[in-house]
Amino acid sequence: MYRYLNPNSAQIEPKETQVIQNYIDVKQISPYATKAFEWALNEKLITGVENQKLEPKNRLTRGQMAVMLSRMILD
Repeated sequence: MYRYLNPNSAQIEPKETQVIQNYIDVKQISPYATKAFEWALNEKLITGVENQKLEPKNRLTRGQMAVMLSRMILD
């Protein structure tokens, strides 16, 4: 989504980078994916799961993807 919606993503800096620091598993995010996570959080496409976790190593469920697409389309 990040690359599709932001073709020049290498040049885009997230609006706010502190939001991602609120999650306890932020260190599990691969370096190449950090900007995309920050962007998705800032755009409110993702909000994490319970207990301030993003669970970046887990697979995305159909339901989670549906919510993300819905938020993207309705925004």
